[in-house]
Amino acid sequence: MEPLRGGSIINNIPPEVEKLLSEYPEKRSLVEWCFRWLYDMPEVSVILSGTSAIEQLKDNLRVFAVSQPNVMSEEDMELIHTIQKIYESKANIACTECKYCMPCPQGLDIPNLFKLYNQYQLFNKPMNDSLIYQRSRMVCADQCINCGHCKRHCPQQLEIPDLMKIVHRELMRH
Repeated sequence: MEPLRGGSIINNIPPEVEKLLSEYPEKRSLVEWCFRWLYDMPEVSVILSGTSAIEQLKDNLRVFAVSQPNVMSEEDMELIHTIQKIYESKANIACTECKYCMPCPQGLDIPNLFKLYNQYQLFNKPMNDSLIYQRSRMVCADQCINCGHCKRHCPQQLEIPDLMKIVHRELMRH
């Protein structure tokens, strides 16, 4: 389910990934590589992917018409791992959304603020203060008073108050 993360993986492909795909001998779209990686696994029997246009549905049907397990070569898997590393390098806050930091005395939704920030970094989507409020209905990160409640409970040992300053600064830039 959500093999393309709601389309966000393919809507803003990093230039490094585009370059890798264009230089790779086997020419496939990123969508096809994502699906191919999934159906390569024998334990995967169903892949749920939504579409928003008939062209996407036709492309999915074309890709899945030839799907079968164990079709990826070692080189193909290395390509996928390189692409994965590129995407992961753009998400900077290692929050697992465990919510042990919650509730925040200031009403901050810390995991969602980190998620929003990571999505911004990963997919390079400019966001401004009003968009943060509209989409997430949360208090902005600059409301953190550095009380340390969250930090004491974070199993990842994240410096949450310091990260809140970064989150606010970066999300307000655009």
